[in-house]
Amino acid sequence: MTALLSSTTTPLHHYEGLNSTLARWRRDYGEMNRTEAKELKRLREENSKLKALLGEAELEKAALKELVEGEF
Repeated sequence: MTALLSSTTTPLHHYEGLNSTLARWRRDYGEMNRTEAKELKRLREENSKLKALLGEAELEKAALKELVEGEF
């Protein structure tokens, strides 16, 4: 990254968002190392998938309940 920043041909507007990106990363991941950050990301993605599956299961349960009760 240092080589990129020292390049005189790279426009400055390319790096304008770098500080905010770094600040967001530090806020989200703090003092974690790279391995811990990857594991956290993997767990968040898995959690999102599980929430979606649970939502689908709840919809199916509600539909079956309506069929059984004759409200369809």
